[in-house]
Amino acid sequence: MHTCGIFIATESVLSLMLKNLNIKTFSPPSPTSQSDIIQSKVEEYDLQGTNTHYATHTTINSVLRDLRIGAFLTFVGINLRFVIGNIINALIFFNILQSGNPAHRYDIHAPSIPDMCGDVVMTLVFAAAYLFITSARIKNNVTGADNLYGLSNQHFVAVKHLKDRIQSSKYFFSLAAIGFNLYFLSRYFLSPGLEVVFIENITPVSRVLNILNDVIKICSPLIFVNVYCKYLSTNRAIASVLYLFFLVRNLFATNVLGLIANYDLHVGAPFLDVLTPLIIIYSVASIVFGGKTESCLREIFKSDTHTIVLPSIPASVPKFGVTHSE
Repeated sequence: MHTCGIFIATESVLSLMLKNLNIKTFSPPSPTSQSDIIQSKVEEYDLQGTNTHYATHTTINSVLRDLRIGAFLTFVGINLRFVIGNIINALIFFNILQSGNPAHRYDIHAPSIPDMCGDVVMTLVFAAAYLFITSARIKNNVTGADNLYGLSNQHFVAVKHLKDRIQSSKYFFSLAAIGFNLYFLSRYFLSPGLEVVFIENITPVSRVLNILNDVIKICSPLIFVNVYCKYLSTNRAIASVLYLFFLVRNLFATNVLGLIANYDLHVGAPFLDVLTPLIIIYSVASIVFGGKTESCLREIFKSDTHTIVLPSIPASVPKFGVTHSE
């Protein structure tokens, strides 16, 4: 009896000491707590996956938006080139667009005030297109997409196709920029310089520069036509008509046909320029009626048969943003 009483008293004293010292004794987790831990880990992994999924969508859509804007501005700049180089030329030739001062009439052989104003606008449009296509956001977002983990194979394919679109956009913008620089060189340097410096004396240098100037006048519009057809994904028939139109028109403008026939046939260019508004109408119609098709304007400079297909975002993914881990 005494021994049992002493043992009970000792156990009571030890329990009281443990309680006062706030010592937590170890007890194995119950089966219920183990399943809760596993479930929380699974939910955390799913949340990271859905956040990565949404981040990839956001990245791709952001880059595509900038590329579409840059490509569209390039397309607008090309149409401005057609308006300035052809339509204004015809308006001046037929005295529809003239200055109010008879002593300073506009001439189709030299840059006029309407030409200069149009070229300034065209320069600003191409500059804005360049800023969008080569923006730091595109570079950073693509780099960010490469650094995302947990991407599905479909997302990797989408990112790869996105990089192809970026390269295609830069390539065709570079072509448009080359065409613009050649046009600017011929319009404001070679043509006026040849008329002022070599107006009376014909030298071997002037002959070479004249040939170079004529080649630039013929080739630079064809570069614009190439980018124009790529942007709209025109069929071969329409592309062939456009190439033929600008080739014949500029053969008249440079008087190459006149040199062959011994006649001054450069006046044939303004008569052909009357047809240029049909190209602008076709451009507007393509935007209005072709903008809803994936094979036309909504694919930036469609250069191959691949399309950027984005996997659908699960309904569980939050639409307001992505959770970033510190």
